[in-house]
Amino acid sequence: MLWNDLASFHIKQEQGDNVMAKDYKDLLEEEREDFVKVDYVRKEGEPTAAFKGASWAALMIGVAAYLIGLFNATMELNEKGYYFAILVLGFMLQYLYKKQ
Repeated sequence: MLWNDLASFHIKQEQGDNVMAKDYKDLLEEEREDFVKVDYVRKEGEPTAAFKGASWAALMIGVAAYLIGLFNATMELNEKGYYFAILVLGFMLQYLYKKQ
């Protein structure tokens, strides 16, 4: 319903005595024709999007399994804190190593 209202909307331009009117749909179609699609070129050695997605999924599954196992472990709280700190420091080390 809203699209029909927008389609009936006319834009008028006055050029001297001439009055030109275009439908909103025509303007959208002209903009689509002017749109230039830019192809993404992958650099040599850069991983694909599928590999990046699978890597992130594997990381999240691994971290979730580690934390669930740590939560269900029958050890004292200070031991759980030690293993959690190792996980956090490992992430920080990996981030700093990757940044260089």
